[in-house]
Amino acid sequence: MTSHRYETIAAIALLYGLAARLVRPRKPLSRTLAIGAIVVSTIGVAVAAPDAWPIIFAAASIIGVAALLSGDLRNAAFVW
Repeated sequence: MTSHRYETIAAIALLYGLAARLVRPRKPLSRTLAIGAIVVSTIGVAVAAPDAWPIIFAAASIIGVAALLSGDLRNAAFVW
């Protein structure tokens, strides 16, 4: 289980990003999910840090989350 934690965390981050995109008309909820997706994917990078391939996979999940989020959600998540 411990060797594949980063995959689970990356999948959860992508699901948060997808959920934020699907509930986009509900602004407070979609912004919260977008910020959650960024935070969870950042945690995935921290968990995968010692090894090379896991960190590449975790960094790709951050890119995937950014691609899933639309412009207004991306601004809400990346601008603090």
